[in-house]
Amino acid sequence: PMVGGATSIAVGTFKELRGPHKVKAGDKVIITKGPAIETTGLLAVLFPHKFIEAGGKDFQKEAESVFYQMSVMDDCAIARNFEGVHVMHDATECGIWGGLYEMARAGNYGLAIEEDLIPIQPVIKKTAELFKFDPFCAISEGTLIAMVDKRKADSVVKALNQKGILSQVVGEVVPQNKGLKITKNGKERTLEYPKVDPYWILAAEFSKVGSRHRP
Repeated sequence: PMVGGATSIAVGTFKELRGPHKVKAGDKVIITKGPAIETTGLLAVLFPHKFIEAGGKDFQKEAESVFYQMSVMDDCAIARNFEGVHVMHDATECGIWGGLYEMARAGNYGLAIEEDLIPIQPVIKKTAELFKFDPFCAISEGTLIAMVDKRKADSVVKALNQKGILSQVVGEVVPQNKGLKITKNGKERTLEYPKVDPYWILAAEFSKVGSRHRP
């Protein structure tokens, strides 16, 4: 259901380079747009009949509009103006949980994340509830995860929100020996890399009914 490819070339000084080597304990974790952007947008475009059957035409149209959030270019263009932004990552395969795990492993640091602080758009929440999947481990191209100096984090969030990009500080970087921890409703668990991205299961399931049902 998707084909992708990218080549990136950057020119600049070493001082301008962002990456895992810059991340340090105390950095704040910022997430934009919330989970399951790509999952919701792609499924609503590819299988509109499933969304109409589950929640009506208005629901399908709203879910389809999420497709156009499926890029972090605007997010990055804003964030790059702040020296305190140490590293950025687009939450693709396995979504936010996969992205956070990959970033922590690349930089050899721990994380303390408050799940309740992660923004989730109402139409995406409804999509996840209707089709019974965990949005936080679903492919989410368009969701930016950034590790930012704690002194700059609020300014970055403010700048993103002023441009209409939903964003929130959701946790912080901790020493590696503290592990990768997710807290929800006061209960803590260890972040593990998702075994399966639910997008692929849903795409396969929806494909069985065939395109003849599309409006």
